[in-house]
Amino acid sequence: MTTPSKILVTGATGMLGSHIVDKLAARGAHVTAVDVGAREPGFTWTAGDDRVRFERADITDRSVMDDMVDDADVVVHVAGILAKAAGDPPEPLLRVNIVGTHQIMEQAAKTHTKVVFASSGAIYGPNRPAVGGRPAASFDESDSSTELGLYAVSKKVNEMHAEAFARELELPWVAIRCSLMFGARWKMGLTTRWLGSFWDQLEAGESPTCDADPDGGHDWLHVEDAAECFARAATQDVANGAISAATGQATRLEDALRAFLAAYGAADSIEWTGQKQPTGQFSSARYYSSERSGQLLGFRPSTDISVGMKSFVDWRRALNQEGA
Repeated sequence: MTTPSKILVTGATGMLGSHIVDKLAARGAHVTAVDVGAREPGFTWTAGDDRVRFERADITDRSVMDDMVDDADVVVHVAGILAKAAGDPPEPLLRVNIVGTHQIMEQAAKTHTKVVFASSGAIYGPNRPAVGGRPAASFDESDSSTELGLYAVSKKVNEMHAEAFARELELPWVAIRCSLMFGARWKMGLTTRWLGSFWDQLEAGESPTCDADPDGGHDWLHVEDAAECFARAATQDVANGAISAATGQATRLEDALRAFLAAYGAADSIEWTGQKQPTGQFSSARYYSSERSGQLLGFRPSTDISVGMKSFVDWRRALNQEGA
């Protein structure tokens, strides 16, 4: 498949969206980048205006979005409300994640325009308990969904809508189930609870504290790798369905945060203020098989967590210097 000439990217000023814009522009595509938020220095794509046209719009506004969808060869839809540590607000999740996504799919289905959209590994349900201190089997695309929160439900509904549009109106689609992302241009999401609080404490000259489970395992995926998975799905011929963007490995939270401290140049010391203290073994894990993405897209994450944390620290320091 040759690279589509015109690609619409929603959520384009976010961490993931901005990296997708850069990946697609580098492949020669002309990108229409859409977001309800403004472009912020240090958080936006680096591709030039000859390749990227920015449109500030709300994805729920059909009077604007329908025309942009009609003009695109492929839609990459990553705009949405993210899961919050304090709980998921039902109304925005319904309005943005479900209704907004439905409207984009409905319009794309009229011309059989391919939609690649951000789903989430959250649709699998709770972490799996460890077995003998080691992670249980990874989740894969054939696993069923259980005990879903409202955010996960919104992503599951999107996949179900895509399946229905494909059956009834021949919509081409790919859902990318994202694992825990980190990296440059990061603003919000689950990572905020950990890297954000650590950064603020270190910058204030304080010793870092964390109230989460140090032995909980997560699939830490660098955003550059995640964006590459989306770009491949957008520019390659691939069957309809869900694909996990993942490393295929679980990393304990303690180990991930120690990699961050090493990248920062801080003392290797963390005070765990929650009920659980580190044991050096896994208590539970949420990580995803990378087999399907490798087979269908030739996708293999290439960024080690230590390298990824170093790139995050370098970006954040440069951002602080620019704002000084």
